[in-house]
Amino acid sequence: MTINLSQLKELMSPLTQLCQREREVDLKGIKVVLKHLNPKEELEVQKMLPELEGASAVEFADVFRRETLARSIIQVGDLDLRDMTEIETGDTLPNGKAVKVSKEEAVVQVMDSWSKYVLAKLFEQYGFLSEEIEQGLDESLKINIEDTEVEKEQLKARIESLEVSEKLENLESNEKEVP
Repeated sequence: MTINLSQLKELMSPLTQLCQREREVDLKGIKVVLKHLNPKEELEVQKMLPELEGASAVEFADVFRRETLARSIIQVGDLDLRDMTEIETGDTLPNGKAVKVSKEEAVVQVMDSWSKYVLAKLFEQYGFLSEEIEQGLDESLKINIEDTEVEKEQLKARIESLEVSEKLENLESNEKEVP
């Protein structure tokens, strides 16, 4: 059997979709939508973290929170950032082209003016989103385990039934052989 990458992606898409969840947060009437990061984005966050030896625990946590939220925030109010990779800064180069930064860098620049309380609340909501995904997977696994246990009991009962049938057949054949 030979498959191509597109087919493999399609076959595995249900696994990918397990963690593609969003959470809408209302901060004093401002709608913010967070998404759960994929492994590539999580790796990007890890690369942005300061070295443990050279940074305080607070600085490390602040950078982690900021970089996670910069990738997690996909909508603020009516502004949908889902398909954006770059954002214009408003500056232009001498050749007339607009200066652009990555969406994540732009969001970080905006978040620099937010209070730690706002960042902490949004990050807390991101944590709740992660917990929801984990609980959903755990519940799915419990159902699978319960189904497996039920199936084992059914198979044991079937084996016992077959053994009883076999003994009865042996008894019947022994009675026929005795003159």
